[in-house]
Order: sequence, then C-alpha cells, then structure tokens
Amino acid sequence: MRLGRLGLGALLLVAVAASVALAFESPVYALVVPGLLIGGGMLSAMSRFPLGQLCGVMVLFGVTARLKEGLQVEEVVYAVYYLSYLGSWFATRLWVYRERVFDTPLDIALGLFLAYMTASLGLTVLFGGSLSLARGDWIALSAFAFYFPIKEACARYRWGPWVVIGIVIYLGLFSFIRNLLTFSAAIQDAEYAWQIARGRVPMNEMLLFVPALGCLGFAARASGWTTRIVLTGGFALFSVGVILTQWRAYYVDLAFGVMLFVLLLEWRGRGRLVVLVGLSGLLGMGLGYLLFPGAMELIVVGIFDRILSIGTASTADVSLLNRFLESRSAWELIKQNPIAGYGIGTTFGFFDTIYNATWVKSYIHNGYLLLWFKFGVVGLLLVLFAWARAILAAHRVWRRREIADWERTLGLTVAIILISLIPSHFVSAPFTTSDTVLTFALLMGTAAGLAKRVGDPSAAPTATDGTREAGGRAPRADAA
Repeated sequence: MRLGRLGLGALLLVAVAASVALAFESPVYALVVPGLLIGGGMLSAMSRFPLGQLCGVMVLFGVTARLKEGLQVEEVVYAVYYLSYLGSWFATRLWVYRERVFDTPLDIALGLFLAYMTASLGLTVLFGGSLSLARGDWIALSAFAFYFPIKEACARYRWGPWVVIGIVIYLGLFSFIRNLLTFSAAIQDAEYAWQIARGRVPMNEMLLFVPALGCLGFAARASGWTTRIVLTGGFALFSVGVILTQWRAYYVDLAFGVMLFVLLLEWRGRGRLVVLVGLSGLLGMGLGYLLFPGAMELIVVGIFDRILSIGTASTADVSLLNRFLESRSAWELIKQNPIAGYGIGTTFGFFDTIYNATWVKSYIHNGYLLLWFKFGVVGLLLVLFAWARAILAAHRVWRRREIADWERTLGLTVAIILISLIPSHFVSAPFTTSDTVLTFALLMGTAAGLAKRVGDPSAAPTATDGTREAGGRAPRADAA
C-alpha cells in the first residue's frame, strides 16, 4: 500500500513538472494537471452517490454531443467510457444483485432491439456494408441502453425523477449555449443580408425540443405565478434554440405539442397555457433583440419565411423533394428484403437532384424507413412497440389522480413529447446520432420508471439517502 502511494506521488510530481515545463510553450498546458485533479475529484465524489455515476456520464455527454464530419476522437473516448458504465451497470444488476432487468414488455422490446442491432453486423458483412459506418451506427444506437438506468433512477430513488429532469435541462442549456455561440460567429462572419436571414445551427434539436415542451407543461400546471414565469422563460429560451436550428419538422412538432397540451389539460390549465405561450413569445423576442441587436430584423424575416414555406415545402422545396427521392430509392431496397434488413453501416445510392449526381449514403431522412432498411420489419416493430408502450405508461401515470401532482404532470409531459415527435420522423434521420437516441432513452426510461414508481406499493421510493433496498433487489414493475 505504501509503495503504491509512493508511486502515485512520484507520477503526480512528474506530471506537475511536465506541465510547468510545457507551460512555457503554451499556457494551456498548465491547466492539464489541475484539470485532471478536478475531474478526478468530481468523478470520485459523484461515485459516492447512487446516481452520481449516471450524472457524470450525462455531463460528459453534453460535451461530445455535436455534429462533425466523421467519427471524432473524443466521441470514441466517451463511447468507451459510457459503454464501460453501462457494462458495469448491467453486470451488477444481473449477477451481483440478481435483479430482473428485463421484466416488462417495454424492457424486453428494447433489449431485443439492442441484441438484434448488434447481430445485424452479420448482415452488414453479407451485403458489403462499411464496417467504419457500422461502428458509428452501433455507438449511436447503443445509447438506447441508457433506458435501463434511467428507468431505475425514476422508479427506485426518491429524487430520481428530479435528477433526470436536471439532466434534461443541463443538456438543453449546454446545447443552447453552444448553438448560440456558433450562430453568433456565423452572424459576425456574414457578408450579405441573406446569410443572416438564412443562418441556422442544425444541431442537437431534440435536446432543445424536449426541455422546451417540458418547461411549458410544468408551467401550465404550476401553482405559483413566480414558478410559472420562470418556467415560461425556460420555454422561451429553449424554443429560441429550436427555432435557430431552422428545422421545419421540429417547428411542426413544437406546435403539435402545444396543441396536445391544450387538448389534454383541464379548462383552467388551457387558459393559463394560452397566456403563457403569448408571454413566452414576448420573452423570446426580447431575448433575440438582446442577443442580436443589429441583426434581429433579418433573423425574424428568415424565420417567418421558413415557417411560411412549410405549407408548400412538399411541392416547392428542392431539399425536401430530394429527400422523397432518397426515401423512394431506399423503399425499393426494403421491398427486396423487408424482414431482416441490411444491417448497420450498409449504404445505398440515389440520384441527388441538388448536386446532379449519385449520392451513396447510409442514412435516410425518414426515421421509420431508416429502421426498416437497416433492421427490417423486426427492428422497426420493436422500436415502434417500445415507443407506443412508453406513451401508454406515461399516460397511465397522468390518469392516476391519487399520486403527487408533479408526478402526474411529468407523466403527461413525457407522453405529449413522445407523441409530438412522431411527425418530424417522417422527414428526418433521428436514429443516426447519439443525442437523438439518448433523448428517446431518457423519455422512455422516465415513462417506464414513473409507471413502476406509482403502479405498485413495493415500487415506492427508498430512503432519502437513496440506499438500495434490503436484499439488493429491485421492486416489481407495473407492466409498462
């Protein structure tokens, strides 16, 4: 033990000396050792709490959740880290605590999808797919496995749902700030007015969309006006983030979600919702003028032009028509192999009318066809089944009038978000990036965890310190 401590001390001294020496070359190197010490201390502190490791994985996810060409080094390093976390989580639950991890139809569906997705690598080889693209697909889709620790957090721990809510807000804020800085840089570099009007940051839209509707749902059912105004400010902030992506599909999703709240809330909540949406519009405009005082008029013109083009996009928008051609080419291949699919990383070609050339790619701007193309009707039905079961589980929580009001609100909000995501998946490729897959895992895990939390007396929250139940076994789940 003493020899090990001496060795660690010697390594620390060498690292400090090296960072001091390198600091003369660049001040950045001086931050290496303090950064490692602070990061190691944070990870050590978080590991002492039941949900600390999950929070640590999510915090680091925010740093890597951005779109770049190809597979980045930091993404690979983070993938190794989160896969290690997931591996240890499953190992301890299955073999140490002897728990039933796959005990509901929703659990089984996602577990089978993860297994089939991994096994589809054989189809990739059979159909001559790219193994490097398959690696990227597998890393992105493996984020579905976070459903299981998220479900456990919401079902077992007293503050679990609030921790998950905090994770969603953190990811949304991190994405908003990063997108805002990227958009600001683009505005500053713009030379023509049209570049400002058409400026966009098409990144992390789902990480912004979910907290936007989440804030609105809780604001509509909050009891005090201070809380309502704060949450309305959150809705305005994240809605601005969604708008700056200029993804018209998510504009439709956002409007669809607001409409669902109007339909499902009580009469008092509906009137309150209309007032809060109007207030959020004013707050959003004020925030825009505060952030972009000299360019806001052009930005508003570009946004309204984007919104007004939704009605004619299917007949006049070249990019959307191009996606229809893309989907048609993929559909011809699906009809040839509808059951098993072609596996992760398998490519197909179609004639791109924008570049007037054949484009070979591995993704489709239609989430449903994408799943069908890669995993056949088997994979498609597994995901759709899990999606539907999560909606039903969240809706059942909303219908339980004897439980806490915040639990009912969370159930309603999760159900509405999951339903409102349906339209955008016809014209986007959501299952190709880890941020969209993780968002689904967060929503589905919260829905299933809440159903387990309120549906069975044995699934009640544990002690406030979050310790594991006696015997280490998980409470039985209400069928989610």
